[in-house]
Amino acid sequence: MENLNMIDEELKEMFQRIEDLWNQYREEALKVIYEWEKQRLPLVERLNIVRNLVDTYEKEIEELKVKIELGLEELNKVNEKIERLSSELERLKNELNQLTEIINKYDDLSRIHLKRAGLPVKLSSEEIKKRIEELNKMHEEGIIDDETYNKLLEELEAQLALVE
Repeated sequence: MENLNMIDEELKEMFQRIEDLWNQYREEALKVIYEWEKQRLPLVERLNIVRNLVDTYEKEIEELKVKIELGLEELNKVNEKIERLSSELERLKNELNQLTEIINKYDDLSRIHLKRAGLPVKLSSEEIKKRIEELNKMHEEGIIDDETYNKLLEELEAQLALVE
């Protein structure tokens, strides 16, 4: 009988330990996800700013090229400006790729840990589909390269499979 009491006590302690660890994990997951949500907002704001700048620079470059073709601007004067804008456009596209990857990566990790911890996942299938549409648009416009597009599309499709 004493042996059974010892087994009972040992098992009780072990299960209590895993219960405590589980609660610690959930608390820590919530803290990290909350911190991510705070840091996400400025990243999304920057993403929108960069996206608008990319659009503006692309339009400006196209306009300058048309002016050259129509003879409204001299090639020598405009070429330097086009080169400068193209260089800045490339930098902005790289930043846009990085921002997109970071946001998607930590959104994915947040959802994984929310689901793992048994907490409600915030993204619906409609939201994921909207992100896929945005990704397709960015790819079609040449904002993100094929490799980044394929990687992010695969991640979004995996997320979609989890929520559907």
